[in-house]
Amino acid sequence: MGVSTLQIAEGLKENGFGKVISLEYDAKVYAKAKERVENSGLGDWIELRNGSSLEASIKGKLTCCSATATHHFESRKSGAICRR
Repeated sequence: MGVSTLQIAEGLKENGFGKVISLEYDAKVYAKAKERVENSGLGDWIELRNGSSLEASIKGKLTCCSATATHHFESRKSGAICRR
């Protein structure tokens, strides 16, 4: 619910540049994540979207991409690709 997004945003703030885009498919999860972002003071570093990551359109250059999905069996799978 936005925890890893906040951690990444904190690092971006320390570095002085960048933005993390977070997509939450479930409306309830999105609402909780939005509340966390608003209370964090890191809103300038975060773009939070309610929608499917499979249908997302992101313009511009990505330097790091990470995806985490929760499946109906409650198992978590994640992957990341980062480049300099």
